[in-house]
Amino acid sequence: MSRESELKWKISTDDDNISLHDCLISKASVGNDIMLFFDNGFDVTSKNICNETGRHKRTGTAAVILHNAIYEKGVKFLPENKEKEIAISEISGIDFEVLDFYFDNETGIVEISGDAWNESVFCKLKFKAGKISYCWNEFVDDAWFQDWE
Repeated sequence: MSRESELKWKISTDDDNISLHDCLISKASVGNDIMLFFDNGFDVTSKNICNETGRHKRTGTAAVILHNAIYEKGVKFLPENKEKEIAISEISGIDFEVLDFYFDNETGIVEISGDAWNESVFCKLKFKAGKISYCWNEFVDDAWFQDWE
């Protein structure tokens, strides 16, 4: 998918009935907006206004856009209780499995925690954003938790 077509999403919503848990951020683009790309998609719950299927669904390639965003900090938690700061230049190439994604509408704080696959370490990223958009083109399958009991 070209960079140009990545910006032409069929669906773009601020409805946060989305699950990013266990989804992989495959790349990030940093500018006035910060775009987090999910080559393998993310999960849209059945409660999302853009999901009329009645089932939790998995998207194809997708993105989360942090509008008017600022990267505040990132930390890798290393063995022996050591921490290493993640520079903004590093986030564009990080393979990051999201375990938790939190956005506070009032403060604009975005916190993402998960595992950096390239180093097998736990990380936390913190941003400040004016708003968030969740973007995708299609549903390709049921979400992994659709028939979870």
